[in-house]
Amino acid sequence: MLSYLSLAGACAAAICLLSSSHALARPAPVPLEEPLRAAVLQAKTCGAAGMPEGMFRAYVTGTKEELQLHGYHPGHAAGILDPQTRAAIRQYQKDARLPVDGCVSKELLDHLKFHTPKIYAAGVSPRDSLIAAIQQELQKRGYAVGAIDGKAGPRTLGAIRQFERDAGLLPDAAIDQALLSRLRTTDPSIRAH
Repeated sequence: MLSYLSLAGACAAAICLLSSSHALARPAPVPLEEPLRAAVLQAKTCGAAGMPEGMFRAYVTGTKEELQLHGYHPGHAAGILDPQTRAAIRQYQKDARLPVDGCVSKELLDHLKFHTPKIYAAGVSPRDSLIAAIQQELQKRGYAVGAIDGKAGPRTLGAIRQFERDAGLLPDAAIDQALLSRLRTTDPSIRAH
């Protein structure tokens, strides 16, 4: 009887010990920033291993801007290689007949910027791309254009006219390469009020 009680006591102690160590082993709740940090770390192994984080974020931001200009929808989180961005990269790579990996790289960014003929998402024209580039430049200067969607809607047209007034330029009805060039070369201090 004594050995049975000793065995029962030992089992109870072991169960108690296991359940308390199991409670200690439970992971603490993960702060919201951790998934983003994990995504950045995971993404760094995707085409940018060994690259300084600032440079990696610049590549991601540049790639997102170019994808937007080409009519792909990479999401809005600057410098973050999130699932939406990776999906946009994969679609572009597929359309451009590149190896499909969803990764950011100097080669991908160069292809987006310099490859001719340009590759556009289905239903996107070179004019849409030009308007999206104009919208990006206006937005960088603080003008409210709404979504960067490649459509010359009332907000985009209003932002263009306001920029022309602020820069002391004669209003020009043309939405063309010359307008994009003016946006890129005019004194950077010309900004929305």
